[in-house]
Amino acid sequence: MKVILPLAGRGRRLMPHTNRVPKPLLLYEGKPILAHLLKPLHKLPVSEFIFVVGYQGNQIRAYMDANYNKLPVSFID
Repeated sequence: MKVILPLAGRGRRLMPHTNRVPKPLLLYEGKPILAHLLKPLHKLPVSEFIFVVGYQGNQIRAYMDANYNKLPVSFID
């Protein structure tokens, strides 16, 4: 099974918080929102995670490389 996560967008309603950090990396209860999204998906038989990124997508790539480097992830701009 493949999981597609749309993570693109500027988050204009969340400004000024999203001026430097993309929406998926904003902290909620001490963890990025993306970590909260991925936690229940670890239990499923996922063959690939596909992230649709845009605004500050390089930060999302860096976060995934640093914290989830064993997950099969691909990025679409």
